Amino acid sequence: MAGPDVSAVIAGAGAAAVPVVQLDEALEQTGKRGAGSGGEGRFAEEWAEPVELELAPLPCWKGLGEDERQRAARALVEEVEVEARARNKPVLGARAVRAQNPHTRPEHLKRSPRPLGHASTRQALRELREQYRGFVAAFREAAARWGRGDFAAPFPPFSFPLRVVPGCVAQVL
Repeated sequence: MAGPDVSAVIAGAGAAAVPVVQLDEALEQTGKRGAGSGGEGRFAEEWAEPVELELAPLPCWKGLGEDERQRAARALVEEVEVEARARNKPVLGARAVRAQNPHTRPEHLKRSPRPLGHASTRQALRELREQYRGFVAAFREAAARWGRGDFAAPFPPFSFPLRVVPGCVAQVL
């Protein structure tokens, strides 16, 4: 079940505007206002002005009333909490999240190989991989020809052809 802080945020989801001045105050409190954190540069008080942002419902919730949107948001939060409990990973809650320092690095980082690319569909990702493999094969073929002395070997578009002549010693100036 959602804690009181989460419920307060959800209850305020229908607010018409949120002052951006809160961000400025957060920068002041963390000392991240720029060089010297004395208000110089682009974060100087002379440049600050209040701005209001209008909040709009999510497009998929546009037809719902404010109460229905709040119920839908609460249901999503509860669903996340149930999933977390099932994995035996408790939800921190809004108060605990706000108490954390945003600049602290995690104790353990998940390391995994960088993906070859990102795509919106599996088919697009397959095509990207095929094109990339073709590009690499063409580059390697051109580099091999170039290494054998064929300096007119065409490299694929958008690649950087080799610039060192094989067998020559580079001079340091």
